[in-house]
Amino acid sequence: IVVIKSTVPPGSCLSYSENFSLNIVFNPEFLREGTTPNEDFANQDTVVIGTPKSEAYESVKNMFEKVLIPNTQYYRASTTEAEMIKCAQNTMLASRVALANMIYDACEKHGIDYVKVKQLAFDRFEILGPHMVQVPGPDGMRGFGGKCLPKDIRAFSTIHDSDLLRTIIDYNDSLRDDIGQFLLNFRKEIK
Repeated sequence: IVVIKSTVPPGSCLSYSENFSLNIVFNPEFLREGTTPNEDFANQDTVVIGTPKSEAYESVKNMFEKVLIPNTQYYRASTTEAEMIKCAQNTMLASRVALANMIYDACEKHGIDYVKVKQLAFDRFEILGPHMVQVPGPDGMRGFGGKCLPKDIRAFSTIHDSDLLRTIIDYNDSLRDDIGQFLLNFRKEIK
């Protein structure tokens, strides 16, 4: 069994399985940047195991049961569904960071205290929560960065062409002068 945890565009594992005759499982990691991998790994309460094979699902689940918290919930999905779950989750998080930055810009333009707006509009409401709306972010920069969000929202954009996604990616790239610009140019070249 080959377990892939890194983000790949949906459909990749199916293609790998067909082209290389491998038993591939996609198991998206849900680790936060800024925390230790062991902290998030050991305390995860949800594990998605993407495989068409019951035996592979059981093997991977048994492996996790030996090291994770007892109340962990396990979910089986196809490899493509599991790949999409990872892209969808990080696309939503990336969108949230970009939207928070747009709201920050509006507050700055109109002389409104963003910190107060953030505290009362997001932090106090469980449905929105305080996550991903800090401007600047934990890395001291505007927009979303790191290794996951820029890569994952772009992975999602390879399977869904959307004005909203392009706007979010372009807006975020205008806030950051890093690998995002390189990836944006790469995305344009492959189209």
